[in-house]
Amino acid sequence: MKTMMRCFFSIVTAGFLVTGCVAGKDTGSGSTEAITDVQYLSMADLKPLHEGRIQHWQKLKNDRAGSTLFRADGTHYKMGAWRVTEEGMKCTKRKGKDERCHRTYRDGESYVGVTADGNKLYTFTAKNSDSGEPVVITPDGGKALSAEQVKKLYTGSTMSWTNLNDGKEGKSIYFADDRYASSRGTWEVTDDGRRCLTQSRNNKTYCSRIYKEGDHYVIVSSENNKKIYTFTLE
Repeated sequence: MKTMMRCFFSIVTAGFLVTGCVAGKDTGSGSTEAITDVQYLSMADLKPLHEGRIQHWQKLKNDRAGSTLFRADGTHYKMGAWRVTEEGMKCTKRKGKDERCHRTYRDGESYVGVTADGNKLYTFTAKNSDSGEPVVITPDGGKALSAEQVKKLYTGSTMSWTNLNDGKEGKSIYFADDRYASSRGTWEVTDDGRRCLTQSRNNKTYCSRIYKEGDHYVIVSSENNKKIYTFTLE
C-alpha cells in the first residue's frame, strides 16, 4: 500500500475550513497526492457554483472525464440528486446508491473535490456569471441565447440545418403561430430560453438550447448537453 497524508478539519473564519495532515496509507479511493493547508468553500460559495451550472470534471484515480448538469431544483443529469450542507459539504446521491459527500476547494482556475479523510477525488471547472444568475454553457464554453433572442430568431424563419449525428441536411419553417414545417408539429420557447418541439407523429416534446457560433447557430440538447444540429437562416 502507498503512503499518503490523512487530514483533519478545523473551522476558521469566514465559513472556510482548513486541513491539518498526518501520514497514512492509501485506501485506493482517490489520489495519493498529499493535501497541504487549503481553504474549503462554504455553503454560500458552493450553491452558486453548482445551481444551473454544467461542470466539466476529471477523476484523478483513472483520468476519466465528463460533464454534469446540476439543476437548480436539486437534481443532476442522469445521476440522481444533489445538495449542499450547512457544513459546506456537497452531497450527491445516484439512483440506487448511497449518498456521498465531500468538500471542495479552489485551485487556480479549477476546483478540487476531496473526501472527509483527505483523498482528492476529481478536479472540475464551472462557468460563473458576474450577476450571479445561472449560466448554461456548451462543452466549449459558449453562452446560450435568451428566451427573447430565441423567439425573435425562430418566429417566421426558414432554417437550413445539418444533423451532427448522421450528416443529414434539410430545411424547417417556423411559423409565427407556433407551427413548424407544416404538419410536423408545434414549437415554443420556455421562459428559461429552451426551444421545445412537439412532434405530431408521436406527441413527444424535445427541448434544446441555441448558441451562436460564428456565422451559424448550434442546437444543444437540454438533456445531455450534446451538440445535435447546426443551422443558418435563409
